[in-house]
Amino acid sequence: MAHLPAPRPEAENVPTFQSLGRVTAAAIASPEALPAFPRSTVDGFAVIARDTFGASDFAACLLSPAGEVPMGRQPDYPAPHQAALIYTGGMLPEGADCA
Repeated sequence: MAHLPAPRPEAENVPTFQSLGRVTAAAIASPEALPAFPRSTVDGFAVIARDTFGASDFAACLLSPAGEVPMGRQPDYPAPHQAALIYTGGMLPEGADCA
């Protein structure tokens, strides 16, 4: 019995509202990074990583609370030895390198 390739439908352009249930004919890529800023991928605390060096379950590090990172705004903290509450998708504050 011969193996026949599956039929391949032709690509067509349709309005977005008619695209539900369809498959794209080619990969879709954004011409720029979205969002255009570093963001937190989880809820947590934005901190400067070197301030937590050596911390473990048995030896905590002490950081001062710096407030909350509001969605859609660029906060001006944390400063060294501070931690700011941040939610998923929130803009990482300048200087913070982990959340």
